[in-house]
Amino acid sequence: MNTRRAIIAAASLAAALLAWAHPVLPAVRVQDSEVIFTLRAPEAGEVYLVGDFNQWNPTVERMERIEDRFEIGLFLVAGEYRYKFVVDGTWIVDPDNPGVSAEKGSPLRVVERGGGLLLSTDLAGEESAAPRADLGARYIGALRVEDGDADVGQRVDATVSGRFDRLFARATVATDDSSWSWSPAAVDVFFDRGRVDVRVDHLTATGFENDSTWASSDPTALVGRAGLYAYDAGFRRHGVAGVASGSKIVLRALYADATARSPRGAASVGGEQLEGFVAGGAPDTSLYAFTPTFDASDFLAAEVVATSGGTGLGFVYRRETGVNPGMSARVTRGANDFSATVYATTEARAVSSLWLRHDLFGARITGAYGWGGSDVHASGRGQYSGDLSDGIDAAPATGSADLARPLFDTERVLVELAAGGETPAARLRWDHTRFEGDALAGGSEAVVHRVSADASGAVGDWTLSARALYTDADYGTTPGELTIDGPALNPWLSMWDAYTVPAIVALALERSDVVTLGARRETGAVHGGVEVILETEGVADDLVHASAGADVDWNVRGPWYAYADVRAAWYDRARWGAGGTHASAYLEAGYRRGALSLNAGLGYDPWVFDPVISDYAAVGRSEFLRSVLAGGVRRERAPALVADLIEREGRLEDAGVFKLECVIDLP
Repeated sequence: MNTRRAIIAAASLAAALLAWAHPVLPAVRVQDSEVIFTLRAPEAGEVYLVGDFNQWNPTVERMERIEDRFEIGLFLVAGEYRYKFVVDGTWIVDPDNPGVSAEKGSPLRVVERGGGLLLSTDLAGEESAAPRADLGARYIGALRVEDGDADVGQRVDATVSGRFDRLFARATVATDDSSWSWSPAAVDVFFDRGRVDVRVDHLTATGFENDSTWASSDPTALVGRAGLYAYDAGFRRHGVAGVASGSKIVLRALYADATARSPRGAASVGGEQLEGFVAGGAPDTSLYAFTPTFDASDFLAAEVVATSGGTGLGFVYRRETGVNPGMSARVTRGANDFSATVYATTEARAVSSLWLRHDLFGARITGAYGWGGSDVHASGRGQYSGDLSDGIDAAPATGSADLARPLFDTERVLVELAAGGETPAARLRWDHTRFEGDALAGGSEAVVHRVSADASGAVGDWTLSARALYTDADYGTTPGELTIDGPALNPWLSMWDAYTVPAIVALALERSDVVTLGARRETGAVHGGVEVILETEGVADDLVHASAGADVDWNVRGPWYAYADVRAAWYDRARWGAGGTHASAYLEAGYRRGALSLNAGLGYDPWVFDPVISDYAAVGRSEFLRSVLAGGVRRERAPALVADLIEREGRLEDAGVFKLECVIDLP
């Protein structure tokens, strides 16, 4: 890689933009650089903000109740927008800004003036908005050096979007390369994501590629909000979605398939796994093996939500096919060897949830019941004969087949009580999940109980939060891939796992408690917070794991800032045979103004580029520690996973990475 040329090019481009870069401070009602939307609705139970900025999705921007009004703050760039409020399911224009064309929504124009943004409710061409096309680009260049080894990474995004009367379209192409050469240039360009939205009255149809779609509003979160990072349903998928909204009812539907492809029958049963059957006297046995993956899966989802006053009722359905390519076989003992009928398989899973929510005396009561299951479908068939010493795989399954066998049935019950609105807020939830396996899944039952309690509130400039989670998991003799936080055999999770570090530790515990305490302050020139996590075995029994972290972002002067992030983790040596305390830190200083950000850092950077949101997120350490899951998750591997966690904590502690980064973002 040509490190010197890449750095010179990045620095030259940054210097050119530094001369004209300026802060963009949007304002409708200006408050800490946010556009504040307000609606006075003392009798309302729930209000959402919808508009051009969120594709008129009535489940995204939930407004916060403050006394007799609802508020929300958004970061908006200069441009023309339409918006409405959804009050307990009813769509209304802003009564303080009805505009001329109520069916189109309240008008909003954000105009740049003198380094800031001003609000106007007068739109040019009020009766028919003029088409508008926008171009955007972003450059990210970074040099990282550790122990004399240098690594250069560069990414360029180019986005084009068009907004018309009833249509919105956006497409992004990107380059991502660590070995660019400027002479000659060698650029690998790929299509990153895109979508097209067509809106007719309250009906929106969307075509998307690796882009965001709607998320279900049910408490079991069957669509979207999946996994640790709340991955959206459209990430790594392409398909179509539709939303139809009425005054009291909303219908949503989604069909998509995965953008990646896995080979058919990518699994096998090794000879060592068959030694017991070979040495025994049983006349036959059934085998099933699979590779956990959602590549090549098809995804179908639908939801209907009805609201009236403080009551909501909903039903959501999700089905996935082409999951977990693998093989199954029926092996028969012969006089001198063994024979088997072998099938190449994939899994199909479907789950549904029916929920009811009601506001009563300032509290919100929610109940949900879900049901579903998984089946194994054969797509190929063949015969095998031999001594089983080399095991069996799906290679003989070259013929056609049409066979389905049940794998799991599951049901879920959830009850939740919430009070206090958004801030301060309190919530108590009980979640019961049961899995009943057929012969392929071990023919046994698993039951998982989870109880969680959350509370948050504001004290002066501080926001305090606390959460307690108790998990009691009895998996019985079901396959080791079945876990409550992993999607391999758990149909309640779609594509993404939900493993935090405490959840990985809890794999080795039948019962666990996790208590999380946090405090954040975001005001003036200093933003920061602390978080403490305590994990015990059983009900507040022996402490087995703990961590503490703190971060602070200080606007030193003008565009110059300093950032610090520290973390310490402790593992009980008596429980794990290794551990103790490990500490890591990251320090950064830089310049950020308008479109330009320059920074230099030392340590393990917690801020990394997250392809799900196509932006930076503070998940760097989590992603590094979660790499212990790369070898697969089985309950039998739980002690080894914790040992790998402890080893990676030590590597974090020893990390001495120097980073030099340039980010240029042109909206």
